[in-house]
Amino acid sequence: MILLSIYPKEKKLVYALVFILSLMLAACASPTISSPTLLPIPTATALPPATPTLSPHYPGAGEYPNSIISGDMERLFLVHVPEGYDPRIPGALVFNFHGAGASVEQQKLLTAMTVHADQRGYIVVFPQAIGYPTYWDTSSPNSYDVLFIVDLLDHLKTHLNIDPKRVYATGFSNGGSMVEWLACTQAEHFAAVAPVAGAYAYESPCEPSRPVPIIAFHGTLDYNVPYWGGYDLFAAIPIWAEYWAKRNSCNLEPIIGYEREGASAQFWGKCDQGADVALYTAKRLGHTWPGSMYGSAHQYLDATNVIWGFFESHPMPDQ
Repeated sequence: MILLSIYPKEKKLVYALVFILSLMLAACASPTISSPTLLPIPTATALPPATPTLSPHYPGAGEYPNSIISGDMERLFLVHVPEGYDPRIPGALVFNFHGAGASVEQQKLLTAMTVHADQRGYIVVFPQAIGYPTYWDTSSPNSYDVLFIVDLLDHLKTHLNIDPKRVYATGFSNGGSMVEWLACTQAEHFAAVAPVAGAYAYESPCEPSRPVPIIAFHGTLDYNVPYWGGYDLFAAIPIWAEYWAKRNSCNLEPIIGYEREGASAQFWGKCDQGADVALYTAKRLGHTWPGSMYGSAHQYLDATNVIWGFFESHPMPDQ
């Protein structure tokens, strides 16, 4: 070995040099890790509110006659967008169906719902039936009218900011039977329904996919659709309401929750998924909308206002 021939002094010097050299090589092989430099965390900047997007079909508050193609047919309807409509905020939607032989304009006047919608801030659509006389087809779950309503709902969801948990339906006479039919066949779309003076068949097959809250109104002097049933066609209204209470698994002992000289109401509560059932009976009232300009018991019962109160308290439940 070379180091053995070196004198002791020189050998110490060589050992020192070798030791220093080994430290330098170790430093190159494993560099010292220094503490990272902390950068300041950027301050979050609030995003500006989304710019309202108004549909070219419905550019703000107002009334808009329109049409879509459904089932190879042009189908007409009238949309009322309320005052103060904000496209950034999902809003409630109410379908309002006219009776047999009537029109959207007549239904608008009968119910005064556009005025009420402006006060409460919900959208109303008045679909138009076809045929002569105009009539809603409730003969099949796949009727052209059911298809039209599903297509119309898709159209409105595309062009307006609709809250899917707050889509409702009301209607008069044959329009009331259409409302019940939608509850039976399209329960996944409608949070609650409100037929008025509806014509309900005795043995109409009804198997909703979920319990549907329902509030109904009927006059005891209705000779078109008799309150106690008749013409071997129409179901008695109190029995019809009990059927809905059974469908919704409600407590079958109704509560009298409203009693006045000209009207009374029965409520079936403790229902499955909160799907309450209510029946308002307007005494000495014929075939009309309670509280309308054509009614005779408006001082006792305002159906439009009561209906909205029921709708507001019955959004679609979480699935």
